[in-house]
Amino acid sequence: MVNIKRYNDFVINEEWSKNDPIPELSKSEKLGIILLGAPGVGKSTFVNNFIIPRVRSIKSFSTDDVSLMFTKDPNVYYKGASDLNISRLKKFIETGQSFIYDTTGTQDKPVYEISSLSRRNGYTLIFIHLVASLDTSLSQNLKRDRNVDPDYIKFAYDMQYKNMKGYSEILN
Repeated sequence: MVNIKRYNDFVINEEWSKNDPIPELSKSEKLGIILLGAPGVGKSTFVNNFIIPRVRSIKSFSTDDVSLMFTKDPNVYYKGASDLNISRLKKFIETGQSFIYDTTGTQDKPVYEISSLSRRNGYTLIFIHLVASLDTSLSQNLKRDRNVDPDYIKFAYDMQYKNMKGYSEILN
């Protein structure tokens, strides 16, 4: 059964069947989720409303959260937040606990590093790419606490598709 419904300003296509569309979320140990998408596409909403309720013992790593910790202002980016986020995540992976790496995917090197480290540490690794139109990302951006420069959103929107082929090869 497919159900199209609205959640805030997002249209969600929910599917209920005997098959779980993301069966890895039922796995209790060593699950790594790499969540990709342009700013404003709804990654945080997806994590808070669809992953966390199903996988309670999972920690999310977001550069936005690290930046906010230093600046206390969601509209000010802390230089070095991305590197610090990656360093924290790498240490966390060594614990064997489940994680979500929330990223735009514009920089492929950190995605490859996290993927490789996760594999070496025995994680089940899944990629979730949230996609919306560029116009949706731009309009959602205006409704958020943290507004991202529209030029960066356009850049991220273009880069995610350029990098996606390489990311898909990680899983093979």
